[in-house]
Amino acid sequence: MSMQQLAEKKGLFVTNGDIVLGNLVPDPHIDSELTNDGLQFSYNDRWGCARTAGMAFSAPMQIKAEIRSSVADFRLHVGPNACIRINGLDGFLISRDPVTKEEKEETALSKQISFKPNEFVHIQWDILPDYSVVKLNDEELIRITGDYSKLTNTVHISSYKDVSITVKSLDIQRLSKGIMGEYRTVQVPDLRSIGSVFIEVKDSTVTSEWYATKLGLTAAYLGNGLGTARPIQHGVGITMLGDPGHNAGVRLGFYTPDIRRTYEIMKENGVEIVGELRDYGDFAEFNFKDVDGNLMMVCWSPEK
Repeated sequence: MSMQQLAEKKGLFVTNGDIVLGNLVPDPHIDSELTNDGLQFSYNDRWGCARTAGMAFSAPMQIKAEIRSSVADFRLHVGPNACIRINGLDGFLISRDPVTKEEKEETALSKQISFKPNEFVHIQWDILPDYSVVKLNDEELIRITGDYSKLTNTVHISSYKDVSITVKSLDIQRLSKGIMGEYRTVQVPDLRSIGSVFIEVKDSTVTSEWYATKLGLTAAYLGNGLGTARPIQHGVGITMLGDPGHNAGVRLGFYTPDIRRTYEIMKENGVEIVGELRDYGDFAEFNFKDVDGNLMMVCWSPEK
């Protein structure tokens, strides 16, 4: 892994396939650094972990990570309750039930669990509504019965005191149940940010001037009944629709760096697309409805 794949001074990139979701960030009180091997962290007197900052995930989901531990022992959590601990030297796995919090040690797996200190291993944890599946280096270890149906939380990686952990990669995918009852990973669209909220106005020129003179926003009339206003420093902008046309009723707009791929993924995921993808050369957009019928937009423009 190159340093370009690491989020500078923020932690390791958390991915969904080739899409960056955010960062795996160590607790501030523990020692950490980014190396060419990944995110390395350790702690002495006070326990800590690295967690998906500001990102919660829900079952059904698949967690895949590449991890090494100075003592061949690490934990993978979803929130404080659901947890698996794997030890490569003594060959055991301990699971924690997400509802009862009861811990159960699986010793019958000792022949299948074997790795050395400072050796990278691939761990995969598929969490489904009523059971979970743990794989190590692509080999299935165990199926754990439990009620994961309401599990929603951040993902944590940890060990115990005086242990150094390195996380080379962390990929989290949504799982969807197919017609035959099988679960498969589902791609998510790369919606990087909310670019704008939409309001319908009588006169975009008048409204743009009002936002500029009364509120001090950077505002402009763009022509064809369209105006914009944006806070001077940062924040989501406002798009003023004097002539709404096909965008009448749109609540807000998401930005994506690859609108055609996003369009296809959202269609494949069963999102209700309203109209077609409209490509104007230096700007592209399409509208969709959420589950409650709210009309939204996805747009693209060249990054400046």
